[in-house]
Amino acid sequence: MQAASADIPEVTTIGGSARLGVDEMMALAASAPVGLFVGVDPEGLVLVNDKLEAITGRSEAELLGQGWLRAIHPDDRARLEAEFEGDPHDMDDEHRILRPDGTVRWVRAKTVAVSEPGVPTRVVGTVVDITEMKIAAETLRHSEARFRGIVEHSFDAIVVVGPDGTVRYASPSANAVSGFPKGSQVGRPALDLVHPDDRATVSAAIDAARPPGSDMAESDPAASDPAHPVAPFTFRSPHADGHWLTFEATAVDLSADPAIGGIVLTGRDVTTQRASASAERASEARHVEQASILEMIATAAPIQDTLTEVCRMLERRLPHVRCTVLLVDADLKVLEYGAAPSFPTSFTDSTGGLPIAEDSTMCGAAVMRGETVIVRDVLDDPVFGKFADLARANHIRGCWSTPVWDASGERVLGTFAAYLAEPRAPAPTEVAAVESVAALAAIAIERHDVQARLAAQAHHDSLTGLPNRNLFGELLEHALRRAQRSGSAVAVLFLDLDRFKIVNDSRGHDAGDELLGAVAGRLESVLRPGDVVARFGGDEFTVLCEDLQPDTADEQAINVAGRLIDALRDPFTVAGDELFIGVSIGIAVGITGLEQPDALLRDADAAMYLAKERGRGRCEVFDEAMQARARDRYDVENALHRAVARQEFRVFFQPIVDLAKGTCIGVEALARWQHPERGLLGPGEFLRSAEEMGLMVPIGEIVLDLACTRAAEWLAVVPDPSRFRMSVNLSSRQLLHVDLPDLVSEVLRRTDLPPRTLCIEITETAVMDDPEAGLLAVKALKALGVQVCVDDFGTGYSALGYLRAFPIDEVKIDRSYVAALGADPEESAIVAAVVSLGHGLGVTVTGEGVETAEQVALLRALGVDAAQGFLIAPPQPAADLTAQLIRPKTWL
Repeated sequence: MQAASADIPEVTTIGGSARLGVDEMMALAASAPVGLFVGVDPEGLVLVNDKLEAITGRSEAELLGQGWLRAIHPDDRARLEAEFEGDPHDMDDEHRILRPDGTVRWVRAKTVAVSEPGVPTRVVGTVVDITEMKIAAETLRHSEARFRGIVEHSFDAIVVVGPDGTVRYASPSANAVSGFPKGSQVGRPALDLVHPDDRATVSAAIDAARPPGSDMAESDPAASDPAHPVAPFTFRSPHADGHWLTFEATAVDLSADPAIGGIVLTGRDVTTQRASASAERASEARHVEQASILEMIATAAPIQDTLTEVCRMLERRLPHVRCTVLLVDADLKVLEYGAAPSFPTSFTDSTGGLPIAEDSTMCGAAVMRGETVIVRDVLDDPVFGKFADLARANHIRGCWSTPVWDASGERVLGTFAAYLAEPRAPAPTEVAAVESVAALAAIAIERHDVQARLAAQAHHDSLTGLPNRNLFGELLEHALRRAQRSGSAVAVLFLDLDRFKIVNDSRGHDAGDELLGAVAGRLESVLRPGDVVARFGGDEFTVLCEDLQPDTADEQAINVAGRLIDALRDPFTVAGDELFIGVSIGIAVGITGLEQPDALLRDADAAMYLAKERGRGRCEVFDEAMQARARDRYDVENALHRAVARQEFRVFFQPIVDLAKGTCIGVEALARWQHPERGLLGPGEFLRSAEEMGLMVPIGEIVLDLACTRAAEWLAVVPDPSRFRMSVNLSSRQLLHVDLPDLVSEVLRRTDLPPRTLCIEITETAVMDDPEAGLLAVKALKALGVQVCVDDFGTGYSALGYLRAFPIDEVKIDRSYVAALGADPEESAIVAAVVSLGHGLGVTVTGEGVETAEQVALLRALGVDAAQGFLIAPPQPAADLTAQLIRPKTWL
């Protein structure tokens, strides 16, 4: 995260006393859990944090200035522009963000004005992603609509009593039976609609459904149950014409449900049925059943248990009917078993798993048509007669199946089927009874689907669909327990993709995400049955192998690793481009089953790092020696984070000498780490870890700034400043970083160093990893006026002619070729070819690692222009080198 060119104050006052520096402000912004931005009129945005980039899906460069407008959804853009032109300093607005991948996110943006004397007024704002809140609101709206849809088609009178005791809602049935106009009861005290002699009964029922007072709720667990039903009760309520109606009712507390928000009183007019005791008992039973099922739904009972109770409720109401519920599978292809309490398993085994199609089953046809399908006689039906034997065995003749729809009415969740022992169509009352309980089934199924999706999201990676770190840990723990019981072994493979960071930096995160999805598919395709691959995070994957033989577990795991490595050798096509990527794998084996999951993962991780150190694209099995190396690496990584914050890095300098004249023409800056405990560390002791941890960019910035500062000082005192150059190395990650040109330009400006004095060194490997992106980066550096050198030439195995495509100024022959001069004629021929090509392109050729006079003579004879190495001078602090640079001398 970097600030734009507009002024940002050096300090910020908090609470009138404490003052924060720019670095602290930037750190606060980077760690903020919400998107942050700072704007200056009229330049637009001058500062954004990483969270805002993540919310919008756009880089900092795209958002700064007026670029933020491109992130606003086109339908909201004009309104936002108008608000900013009016008064952008005090805004609280909800609007949509259109991300580059086409997804839309809802955000809430708030801004305040910050003014200080002598500084332009700034607008400081926060952006919070409220998409999930919007989705929740929409879900709530559907839930409310679903509730209204159920009750408005119910024969029972339904009234919702709010926390203040007033009527919040009265169903059409309640209005119809009482004779009152629609809406006339809403807002009135509920007890005003009750006979004075029965008000105590109704009040007690409401109190029993939801005991008042926090003390009671805390002392009685049942009191806090969001759907705690009470026994049916009877009360009288006035009709609009003045006579009294008698209702049987139940009270259920659904205050916790935002779609309802109160006590639900469900009542049936039993004024004319009071004389019938059996009718009264049946009514009571129905209300209790409905309340019980609502309670099961509210308390997330297992879906099959809930659906079984729904079936039994209908079968008690219609004793001659048997019921089943089938569920549409996730792929919308087959029907799966839901509930069938009155049928044997042989029947459910025969009907479950059948395809959804017109000619498959009655239920499959109901899903396809989206309407009730009636079969008067299975034995005579031309389509479903193929199930005649199954029908005879289960005494089925007539049947019908009703689709179960979701709340939106756009998706069929399953079917509710009813079966008769006689060949006939159902009566209208029977169809209505099935449809009423199908609504309860729909609520239960939809609630179950939401919970299943939430559980899947909690245990699976949203990008690849693979198990995530949490689920993998659980699976590993269970696997170790099974291994302990069975005497088998398990293996954990820890995979880290090679070169993925380069793809991410050069191609963008969208391409990186697409590549990760493709990698996941290939890894799954080569695993053994029963093995599990998970995405552990970033570009790391883990594989769990079970049921291994203890004496050959290592070899079995290595074979699996070999298949995984081979699976990633072929190129991936991403956005029309071919990308190559490899993988390094660490293996840890559990022999006894007593191993700890975290320990196995840690050991596999340590083995993976050794695989990377030994050349990548390979696997290593963990041993005790690795444990010590892993501990050292862990210590180094922790200390590196502190080193960046504390600026513990130093720069040594090694002279570069003109071979023809023997004079110094520049120096190379080499990073050192002044470790607080271990002393001065060379690059080989920390740069690899820094690269893997993503710290090379901040470390490189520190080194570049120190080197350019020193170069500016030396430029004023060296004998020939026109030939003097400061060479600074960049890693591949630094080279391909989007902010590199801006960083180099800013450092040159800050140190007042002429661009021609700076020479950026990049390795041949860094260029060849992504030639297209590397060429763009080199051209951007050349546009600043700096020189560019290809370091360690000869180690990347690229063709010499490939150099023609890059506008470079210098080539450094790798020290391995210099060391072999005089001993291997082929090495001399390679050096001669590089010199010839370099001179033909107008490029300076420098030899690295010169350690003997013989090497100097051979390099001169081959026409090499310059050299550096311990024979000339070792890398040394600036203070030790300054005296030698300021006086004319011959170094060779």
